Amino acid sequence: MKRITSIIISLLCFSCFCQSKELVLISGTTTTLRKAISQLNGVGTINIDGRIIIDSNVTIPSGIKLKITEKGIFNIENAVQFKIEGVILAGYHRIFTDQVVFSEGSIPEIHSEWFGNNEMAVNYALLSAKKIPVRIAEDIIVTNTIYIESYQTLLINNGTKILPSRSMAGSSVITNKNETDTDITIIGGTIDGSQADAVAYEGVLFNNVDNSLIKNLSCLNVHITASTDTGNIRLNNCNYVLIENCNITGTWKMGIFILNGTCNTIFGGRFYGTHDSAIGVVNSFGTTIAELYVDNCGTSDGSNMSLNSEALLVINNVSINAKGKNNGNGMTLGHDGSPASNSVCINNIIKNNRAKGIFIQGKNTKNVLVFNNMIIGNGKYSEGTNSGGIAVYSYTEGHLLSDNIIVGNRLGVSLHRTSKNVSIINNHIASSTLCGIRNDGENIQIIDNYLSNDKNIYNGMNHKNLSFRNNVTTVKTIDRE
Repeated sequence: MKRITSIIISLLCFSCFCQSKELVLISGTTTTLRKAISQLNGVGTINIDGRIIIDSNVTIPSGIKLKITEKGIFNIENAVQFKIEGVILAGYHRIFTDQVVFSEGSIPEIHSEWFGNNEMAVNYALLSAKKIPVRIAEDIIVTNTIYIESYQTLLINNGTKILPSRSMAGSSVITNKNETDTDITIIGGTIDGSQADAVAYEGVLFNNVDNSLIKNLSCLNVHITASTDTGNIRLNNCNYVLIENCNITGTWKMGIFILNGTCNTIFGGRFYGTHDSAIGVVNSFGTTIAELYVDNCGTSDGSNMSLNSEALLVINNVSINAKGKNNGNGMTLGHDGSPASNSVCINNIIKNNRAKGIFIQGKNTKNVLVFNNMIIGNGKYSEGTNSGGIAVYSYTEGHLLSDNIIVGNRLGVSLHRTSKNVSIINNHIASSTLCGIRNDGENIQIIDNYLSNDKNIYNGMNHKNLSFRNNVTTVKTIDRE
């Protein structure tokens, strides 16, 4: 009896409601696959248990399920379109040698392992998926960049690692593909540079991306070689991007760096031991930084957070143990050329930073509100003249420091010369090593505070027009120079 080449047909699984058919293919070509689809009248399951060569264009209809064993694989020849409108049933093993075309909605997600186990496999999966989410389930070593574009989702299993290799130098691990993109989602996983000689420019780089999400991503010991400011996660000219619950440990450069854009948000996450600041923001109007835990960052003499943008909301963060000798601040608001005007710093815990708890600086930084923060034990190990709880630098004005607990700092509040129109109202300032308030500013109001220090106020030679009233003090004298 003449054997039908490469097709073994099994009729399986009948029920009282319907009849379903399955075929098994152990080898063949596109012609073989078409015959199997025809045999099933476009409805049923085709089990792939060997190599099928796709040598001409073919479409798997929506009624067909392809169940692919570990022995099964589709060998796709150059310039051939393999379109899948049906369902794929396969484990985390390779089933395609090149990209395919999935119809939107045909399956809930695509496994990058279906295309291999490196960054090329992930790129093939993303090219094939379009808007279908792509999942990485197993660790991969990457030597080139993974590219993601508008409306795509990349899911990385918790505990799964992306491992940049030495040849990543000068490249980002993940970046957006086009000149502008929107609605990109990256969730989960760890970019781990702990292995020897692993370097990259960024873990995730977004250029001109809007309305996107990076969530639950960890970056560990990524050695960034870029000579300019950058970070494990970097946004350039992005708008309405949410970075949520991302954890960054032991990296060179910054943890997260945002340059230009509007209304981006960093929410949640833990940051430890970054060489530069954990968070850097420059000219990203209306950015929110909330619910972060930042510990021992800026080890190269930077702040835990360096926030140089207008209309910031900095809320409900913990910033502790910045160790930089001169600039080891809990957070810095503003810089020359990048003022932090009209920003709000509220409900933060800022503790045991080497230099200053909160440092307001930058020419033309105006109208910063520092409200209801707990600022404890800052500046105690620094020799800086103005180290302590809150320092307001020269050429800034119009700030309100209100309802803060400022306890056990080297200085409680320090106002530099040419700072103007600062109101210090209803704060609890106690147990400062040097004095509660050091004032060299102009048109300063100190009202309704509780002051408990050996020296409540030290007025320097540059101070002008001090209004001091309704304060509760344990030492009634006010030292003046």
